[in-house]
Amino acid sequence: MSAPSPLSPEICCAWGIDGWRALDPAPDAVVVVDVLSFGTAVDIALAAGVTIFPAADHGDAARALAETTRAALAGPRGGSGPSLSPRSLQDPGVARRVVLPSPNGGALCVAAGRDRRPLFIAALRNAGAVAGAVARTLPAAARIAVLPAGERREDGSFRFALEDWLGAGAVLAGLRAGRPGARLTAEAEAAAAGFEACAGRLREMLLACESGRELVGRGYAQDVEVAAEFDASALVPQLEGRAVVRGPRGESGSLERRFFEADGRIRKLPAKASDRRLALAAVAARLPAGTPLPEREINERLRAIYPDYCTLRRELVDGGFLSRAAGIYLRPAPEGPLPADPDAPTAGAAGTDTGTPDA
Repeated sequence: MSAPSPLSPEICCAWGIDGWRALDPAPDAVVVVDVLSFGTAVDIALAAGVTIFPAADHGDAARALAETTRAALAGPRGGSGPSLSPRSLQDPGVARRVVLPSPNGGALCVAAGRDRRPLFIAALRNAGAVAGAVARTLPAAARIAVLPAGERREDGSFRFALEDWLGAGAVLAGLRAGRPGARLTAEAEAAAAGFEACAGRLREMLLACESGRELVGRGYAQDVEVAAEFDASALVPQLEGRAVVRGPRGESGSLERRFFEADGRIRKLPAKASDRRLALAAVAARLPAGTPLPEREINERLRAIYPDYCTLRRELVDGGFLSRAAGIYLRPAPEGPLPADPDAPTAGAAGTDTGTPDA
């Protein structure tokens, strides 16, 4: 297959509202990525049958939207009602219609949604489903922008968000596979490569990044765990008017389908380096993290996945997915202890969230 030409439909990546406003020409469709926590909360809400109305903040516009749509206005984490904490939207008693303010993903949805172009919302949980639906349903000539939302510091300044970079990279990697005739910009290629390099360590990376550390420190480690469940959801959230609805049908488990048979055995190790790393990441995810395994046991586990288990074992070690010392193999566990009770907010968690991550 020949490489995409400079005139091929473009897939680009731009950060936040400022990046969105600077796009020229304007894209035909956008994917907003906010992993901690707007995009994850939206996915969980849709799964629970809750309709979400994005808002930029808790101000007059959000209150007016809640009134006109007869929806509940979400509050800060730690309150008694719905919030950006995904688990709050799974409560059977939560309102069925929720205005969900977010200074990052929510604000970006409001800004980019004004032009009524197709707008999708993604997180790591549904990156494969969103990418597949976008690649499948948009015209071949469509120009697509993937927009990692980023974070805001307490003084309002922008902060790079590793979690959104990884989420955008996951979407872009899926779009590249689903639209082979399209051309990714350099920024989009870099994001996809970043995701592929970290695909086997997403949980560790989210817990270790600045946003993840802040949520863990405030007692919301479970929110990070839920956000790190890559490809766990087949939902494709799409903005329709002011509401987020279920868009084109997606499929979860894209890595599993690409590399594994129905019986769980790997089809083959791909020749392409980026796909090979994704396959190794999927294999590593099946091994227990933080548990030392003797060579006999690691061989048995890998033999059940791929006949040439020696090659598979060597590539997992060479790729950094496993460490080896004195015949003992270890898939690294996240650094640093988690709070003893991740469901219990720490002191100061209640009240209005003004810093990062997503309010």
